[in-house]
Amino acid sequence: MITSVSKTYVNEIESINNGELYLTPTDQPIYFKNSTNFGMLINPDQLKVGWMLYNPIIGQWITIKNITFIKGKFTVYDISLDYQNNFIVNGILLIDKAKPI
Repeated sequence: MITSVSKTYVNEIESINNGELYLTPTDQPIYFKNSTNFGMLINPDQLKVGWMLYNPIIGQWITIKNITFIKGKFTVYDISLDYQNNFIVNGILLIDKAKPI
């Protein structure tokens, strides 16, 4: 069940593989793999070409081939639930901040 929805704006998003996946560059947890580590990265602006990340849109790991930062005004919706889940809103990956019950 959705417990709250709030709308904010960011002035930059991160495009992975020419728009295969869009992320907010900071405070946006995402799963990654590289040659020495596997886990969750809090700030996607630290991702590197050659690493892999989990794309929840297709439910698969993808290799990062390129990273581009796009400036502008983008609407971001923070969606909180009473359980864990991923959300894609307007093509931008969002992960809720709710704790599992």
